[in-house]
Order: sequence, then C-alpha cells, then structure tokens
Amino acid sequence: MRQTSMHRRPEKDWVTQTFNGEIYGLPVNGERGNVLGFGMRKDICDELNIDYENMSFWEELHDALVKVKEAHPEMYPVVSSGGAMFGSDVQYTGQNSCGDTYNLAVMADPFDENGKIESWFTTDQFKEVCTRMYQWAQEGLIMPDASTNTDNANILMGAGKAFGYFQHMKPGWEEEQTKMNGTETVSWKYGVPTYTGSTVAWFVPTASGDPERAVAFWDLLYSDPVAANLVINGVEGENYVFTGEENKVIAYPEGVDDTNASYSRLPWSWPNSQLGYLFEGDDPTIWDQNLAFAEEAKVPVAFGFTFDATAVVNEITACTNVYQKYVPALLCGTLDPETTIPILNEEMEKAGIAKIVEEKQKQLDQWKASR
Repeated sequence: MRQTSMHRRPEKDWVTQTFNGEIYGLPVNGERGNVLGFGMRKDICDELNIDYENMSFWEELHDALVKVKEAHPEMYPVVSSGGAMFGSDVQYTGQNSCGDTYNLAVMADPFDENGKIESWFTTDQFKEVCTRMYQWAQEGLIMPDASTNTDNANILMGAGKAFGYFQHMKPGWEEEQTKMNGTETVSWKYGVPTYTGSTVAWFVPTASGDPERAVAFWDLLYSDPVAANLVINGVEGENYVFTGEENKVIAYPEGVDDTNASYSRLPWSWPNSQLGYLFEGDDPTIWDQNLAFAEEAKVPVAFGFTFDATAVVNEITACTNVYQKYVPALLCGTLDPETTIPILNEEMEKAGIAKIVEEKQKQLDQWKASR
C-alpha cells in the first residue's frame, strides 16, 4: 500500500485491523486521538464572564451552569445528543471498552499496565459520574428528558435551546461545531488526550469479484489527490467552488449550504481525508495540529486488542438488555444512583456479566502475552 509523503500513517495503526496475525481491514488516514470535553456557547460565556479557558475543576463548570440557568431560563444548561449524555463514542467517560459497544466489561483505567477487566457498573468511576449527573439534574441543570431526547445536541444548540453538551474532541473541534451549531462554540477539555488510531477502516468483502482491483482502487483513493477530493467533496462547480485555488480552499456554490447541499461531505469516512481541500474557515494547519496531538496522546494498554465475543454471545445479549433499562437514564441524571446502581448490578450478575469479564480478561491476558 502506497502512502503519501505528507502525514504517513503510523505503523502501529495496522494493529487495530489485525486478528490472529492477519490484516483484515485498511485503516483510513485521518484523526487518531480524542479528549473528553464540554462544548459551550461563546456568546453566553462572554456575557456571564465564564472563564472557559482557565476552567480546571468540575465545580467551576457546575457554577457556570448555575449562572446560565439563572440568566437564561429559556435554554437548558446541559443537553444530551439523541439520548446519549457523553456521545456515542465507546470511550464514554474515560474508560477503555476493549471492544465492547455497551461498555459492559472494561478497563476503568486505560493506561493500567495490569490490564484489569471489570464490570464498568461496579467501578467508582461509574458511580461518580452518575452521582454528579443526578445532582445536576436535581438542580435543573440538565434537560429533564435527556435520556429520551431524540434531537442532536447541535440542533438544540442552533435552536437556542442549549448552552452546552459533552463530546469527544480533537484539534479543530470548536471550528467544526461552530459551523454545525450556527453559533461560536468553545470548550473545556477535562480528559486525558488518548490515542485511538484509525477508528474507521475499509474492507474488501469476501464476495468481491475482483479483490485485487478493489484494493487498487482503495490505493488510488488513498494516494491520488484528484480521486480523493472527488469522493470527499464531490464535483467542482456543482458541489463546491474554489475561493482560493492556489491554496486549494473551497466553499459551497452560491445559494448552497449544509442544509441543502446535494452531496454529503463526510471526509472522515474516506481513505485519506488529509488529501481533502480545506473548506473555507478551516485552519490551514489543522492536520499539523492533529499530527502533534496524536503524537502526544497516551496510548491505551489494550490498543489494538480485539475481543472475540463468540463464547459469551448470550450473556452479552442479556446484559445489553439490562444496560438499556438503566444506564442511559443513569448517565443522564434521571435515576438516583444510590438506589438504582445496586439493582443494576444485581440484574447484571444474573444476566452473566461475570462470565463476560472472565472471558475478556482471559483473551486480553493472552493478547498481552503474545506481544
């Protein structure tokens, strides 16, 4: 596989697509890390003297949310996004899911060399987060229907109904969200910058009639700027126009914006988003920033580990059903953790979470020993 000279993919990214020594997927060349954070409307921060740039503790965010509630009763200080309080990424609040969509059996500390797997719902981390959210909900700082909310946080922000929301962030996040929200967005980052590698990959299906040419086409999309921009941005003149052709800066044609564009721009999903033209307003150094961010981010102990759930499929199904009953509502502050978490853990035990923990621990230990 050829690689462009600019921002080559780190060799360690291949481990995320490798199982039993065989490479199954082709990781995209894009962003490789994130950090937990809380996004906010800058105009409200400025109005209420909320010093988001120097915020250090949860208490400071809490005090800021109280100010917002008192000054702007027409908006929710904190909203969920489609019913999820901490985004859809599996790294919900800092733990490592180790290949588990619902974070049933996790490494509470992703950087613990011992690699201890445990039920997320028995950890101090889980209880602390749920307790904070419940207290905030009791104070009216969280939208009352957060766990059943179907609107995206960006929609609520754009409609003037939200001050802020939790999300996973990376360099350029604020500018990206400002475009989506229609209002300038700033952030407080509170997590540990974590290396994720390429979280999107392309695969050649077993039913492919010509796998060699399929890979050759992927190689073209990865290495050729013309082909890359065709799939990333569409057709020049129809889907975009150059506003600075010398610097390869583009924008929508006149009369076109995010709401009526005929081509959906999803740069992160294509093989090499780093070859994409800069969209008007983007920071020209954004990929250099992302590269520096990824180089400084901490690499989790289980980076590249793949969990084979075959032996515990029934237990995962049963535990997922329990998860859906309680966890989204706990993370959104709807349920009292003091009374609900014991019930949650009791039902998780009956559903077989101990077997999932044991199986994942065994596989992780074997994986670590083989490296």
